[in-house]
Amino acid sequence: MSKKLVLAIAQAILIISVGWGFFLVRSPSHNRQVKADFLRVEALRSLSYAVENYAEREKRLPESLDDLRDERHNRYLETKDPERKTEYSYRKVGTTTYELCAEFNLSSEESDLGTRSHPGPDEEDFWKHPAGKHCYEIKISENVLKK
Repeated sequence: MSKKLVLAIAQAILIISVGWGFFLVRSPSHNRQVKADFLRVEALRSLSYAVENYAEREKRLPESLDDLRDERHNRYLETKDPERKTEYSYRKVGTTTYELCAEFNLSSEESDLGTRSHPGPDEEDFWKHPAGKHCYEIKISENVLKK
């Protein structure tokens, strides 16, 4: 083989390797979007726990997220999207059902994280979401309100 051919093959391998590396690692922008979505799901999970604790104590669902913030132990509860600076959406649907909503950058499948670290109330993939605005309908046990 000639030196030129070996050099051309080596350059091609190097270019393909660098390109493949960028493909596997993803861009910093993509990684920021993944992290922001991860934090959104974590915040919604924390809100769902706070709603359930409130319902257990007060024997009713809160009317708004303000009801949760007013409680001393929820002072540091994250109710705003850190990236968009908008309030997460909470809506009481019924006496035992409510919705929590957020706007996601990516679908949970695109994020590469899936929902492995976000077990849901009833099933492993409860916190899956599409890109864009998504609401989770959450039902608490009627027994929580009766105790």
